[in-house]
Amino acid sequence: MKKLTVVVVAAIAGLLLSGCTQVLGPSKSSDVPPVNIDEKTGTLLQKVSDAVASGSRSELDTYLAAEDSTGALREIVDSSRIVPTATTASRSVVSSSQVTSGTLPEDWSELSDGDILLLGPGDNPQAELLSLVLKYAYGHSGVVADLQGAEPMVLSATVTNEDGSGLLVGVRYQSYAELAAGALSFARIRPDIELESSWSSLFYGRYNEGDTIYAFLKLNLDPISRWDPISWYCSKVAWRVYHDYAEGANVENAGFYFGPRTTWHLQRSSLLYQVYSYYYYKILNSFWRKFVLAPDAKLQYVLGELITPDEIRAWFGATNVRTWGAAAGETEAGWASLGDT
Repeated sequence: MKKLTVVVVAAIAGLLLSGCTQVLGPSKSSDVPPVNIDEKTGTLLQKVSDAVASGSRSELDTYLAAEDSTGALREIVDSSRIVPTATTASRSVVSSSQVTSGTLPEDWSELSDGDILLLGPGDNPQAELLSLVLKYAYGHSGVVADLQGAEPMVLSATVTNEDGSGLLVGVRYQSYAELAAGALSFARIRPDIELESSWSSLFYGRYNEGDTIYAFLKLNLDPISRWDPISWYCSKVAWRVYHDYAEGANVENAGFYFGPRTTWHLQRSSLLYQVYSYYYYKILNSFWRKFVLAPDAKLQYVLGELITPDEIRAWFGATNVRTWGAAAGETEAGWASLGDT
């Protein structure tokens, strides 16, 4: 049984840290802050991700009531619109008929082996979980790996199997319908980079759902390394495919969130930033803040290691990219406003 130590789904509940909202002062015997705000933030994100995966927020509400009697944390969580609004909900199995008409390319001849597909907000837990740390244009991705069957198969990393079974499944093949279900926007990137022959079978032979799990963030807020062979998320798969099977290609615009045209304040509305800021300012006074990362630095640290769908999209700019679907808010038009460094 895999030991789960990451913030992702309701496979296990994180240990509740003791609720404490008073301002804490310095101790003469230690320069270590008396409350670990990384772990407190991570624990709350764990509860939110549990609610996303299970469709029930009852445990989250219980935790919020114990952690913060003022209701400030509840307001932060609710305003994120990540968690379900009802106490019970379920995800349905995806079929091809559920792909939104007019949103995605219905002619699969538009797709070629090795295409990178990016999906906007939709009915998939990967996009919802990624939005814990990021305000994004694209929330899920995969690489077209098989065009021989009834519909294309895409190599990615997911939380569950297509029928909703399993937890923290990791690297696997997704059907085109499952990948694209309910997405409001869709981008197809055709890299002008040649992959090795049989790349998909080679990659899947090394990394698959039998030996991997889905994860992008640890409970202590350390991001999952792009070199970690066990923990995977969707855009890490796409990046590693091209790195490992295209002579070390680096299809990531690492400056996307930090360049001169970046609208950094949009990332400050992410749940990680908001919750961490709450603990940073409400629990630690100015003395203890000297010993931990400030909220901006914390989010920059996380995004500095993670490879997001937007960073892959930005690396290609307008080259070899075609888009379908809505162009509003957090989709393709919204992506352009975030920065093209």
